Amino acid sequence: MKMKIKLTLFILLFSFCTTAQTHRFIYDVEFRKDSTIQVTTKQNYHLDITGDEVLYYSRDYFTADSLTKNNIPFPADLKLSASTILKHKKGSSNFNEYDLLESTVLDLETKDVQAWTLTTEKKQVKEITLQKATTTWCGRNWIAWFATEIPFQEGPYKFHGLPGLIMEVSDDQKNYKFSLAKSENLKESAEDPNDGICDGNQYSSYLGKI
Repeated sequence: MKMKIKLTLFILLFSFCTTAQTHRFIYDVEFRKDSTIQVTTKQNYHLDITGDEVLYYSRDYFTADSLTKNNIPFPADLKLSASTILKHKKGSSNFNEYDLLESTVLDLETKDVQAWTLTTEKKQVKEITLQKATTTWCGRNWIAWFATEIPFQEGPYKFHGLPGLIMEVSDDQKNYKFSLAKSENLKESAEDPNDGICDGNQYSSYLGKI
């Protein structure tokens, strides 16, 4: 099991982000496992854009990869089973879903497209102007806010295809919400995983680096 985890992490994470400069966007994800209960689960997810490759995975995978790299034992409460790593080419709607279930790594290919409707509604977050877009996808009505100032047509999970990075997206029943929390600009030679990190107040200065 441990060898399988190491192999998976090195192939999908470490080798992925050391081949070129990586633009990393960290999202706060809130969701309700049961829509009838007002209990929200919160997690952090990474969106890594490296060249033409896009990777989306949970913070737990990043932690496990760092531990593996430094030969540190996994903590007992770090659970990677039933987690998903999403990978696709920039601008493509064809996704690979990698699921780690016990000692087996499953690879499922899917095609996911959102038919977005752009609106003229805008709002200001920090110093960034966001524009509103809507879509109906997977049986839910979604509202997204994207930044044309950030030239990536990507977003959290499988959301993509807008003329700028998706910084916020949620469904109208408030069962799911994705919000950009931080960004990192990782250089090829960076050894420190925190190199280049900036918080929301510093985010506008990051725009000049990408």
